[in-house]
Amino acid sequence: MEKRIHTLHLFKGASGAITKNAAIKSEIIDMRHKELSGNFALHMITVGGNVTVTIEVCSTKDGTFMAPTSAVTIFATKTVGSYYAAFSPPTAAFMKIVFTENDTSPVTSLNAWLNIQ
Repeated sequence: MEKRIHTLHLFKGASGAITKNAAIKSEIIDMRHKELSGNFALHMITVGGNVTVTIEVCSTKDGTFMAPTSAVTIFATKTVGSYYAAFSPPTAAFMKIVFTENDTSPVTSLNAWLNIQ
C-alpha cells in the first residue's frame, strides 16, 4: 500500500495566541487509523514568548487526556523562530498537542502543523 504524508493544520496566527503562563491544546487527533512507526513531525512558527510543546493521550475520545508516563516533549523552551522536529508518540487511540508558554511573555502568533505518514 502506498504511504502518504497527511498534514493537519493545528493553529494559525491569532488562533495560536498563548497568554503568559498558559497553554493551548490542539483538537483531538484520532490515532486509531494511523501507523505508529515513528513517522510524526511537528512544524511550528512562533512569534514571542518561550514555548514548550508536549503531548497528552487518552484511550477514549471523551476521556481525560493526560501526559504519558514516559513524557514526550517535542520542543523544549523554543523562542521566536521556525522549528521542525520528528517524534514518536506512545500507542494511544487519541492525542492532543499541548503548547505551553513558559513565564516570559504572551505568544502573539503561533502556526503549527502536524505531519503524519
